[in-house]
Amino acid sequence: MLKAWYRDTDHNVSFNYLPKRGGDYSWQSLFKAIDDGGDHWDIVNLPAVAEEAESWPTGWSREQGGALCPDMYPTDALGQIKGRLGNYWWSALYQQTPILKEGGTFNREWFKVEDMEPAGIIARVRYWDLAATEPKRGRKPDWTVGVLLGLHTDGSYWILDVKRMQGTPRDVEKVIRWAAEVDGRKVPIYIEQESGAGGKSTVDHYVRRVLPGWSVKPDKVTGAKTERARPVSSMSEAGHFHILRSAWNKDFFEELDTFPFGAHDDQVDALSGAYGNITDGNRGRPLRSKADHLEGARKLGIPKKLIENQRQFDRMTRNPISRNRITDSLMRGSI
Repeated sequence: MLKAWYRDTDHNVSFNYLPKRGGDYSWQSLFKAIDDGGDHWDIVNLPAVAEEAESWPTGWSREQGGALCPDMYPTDALGQIKGRLGNYWWSALYQQTPILKEGGTFNREWFKVEDMEPAGIIARVRYWDLAATEPKRGRKPDWTVGVLLGLHTDGSYWILDVKRMQGTPRDVEKVIRWAAEVDGRKVPIYIEQESGAGGKSTVDHYVRRVLPGWSVKPDKVTGAKTERARPVSSMSEAGHFHILRSAWNKDFFEELDTFPFGAHDDQVDALSGAYGNITDGNRGRPLRSKADHLEGARKLGIPKKLIENQRQFDRMTRNPISRNRITDSLMRGSI
């Protein structure tokens, strides 16, 4: 009905709406009509706290994190309101980005926040999800994100570090090179490869120019983001994910809370990619050398005679459940 009215009427319209996530609402039909008819609309979005720096033709501007009306509601007062309301109502009433209250892919309570990295991390990967465009005035691009994920001998996964930035391609290259230096050359690096020749040339540039001497591999992703995130969601719900306490935790958890309906999903994409590449996609087996397999088995206490054959060891430890069963058997003394 709304669509027919819009198409059949000559009008100048000021349309106020609260966007709703996760369903087909009337405003979606209106914007579909806009796309079909080619009409131009100026969309004014004024969240209480700026998610990114804003600049308007009127000359008014504010930095990221700035309050919409600081004289009436300064940032500290808005922070108290957010604390009272919680993310669900805060996002809907103050930020104009409502999220679903139930049925989210992740729950921050599933991730165990730890103060120190444990001994027993037997594999690490750094996965980068590169932003397609650099930030410009009037544009809200994605973030470049690099997640460092570790695999423990007990089959658990540790989110050890998250690098998140917006900047020029050169700025991004500097951060990625710096992270590689800190991680060390033994940590393989995966870069999400976009479809087409451009994606291939980007990865080739990093291999040849930015990260020579490191193991850099492209990751050609397929399927929907929610499908790629499902294995991580399942493993975290089962209690197999830990996260190091750090300043980046806040942004990371806020993105988890709103996925897949939030403004950004780059950290989730990078985490999904890291998880998919630290394990074999078919069987969940850690991607390790034979020496690493044997060392991991030694730490588990598996008798050497049972692991002399590499294939036998692979069968025993091909997924976290099997590794946990082996550990339980060792504790009971049945192996």
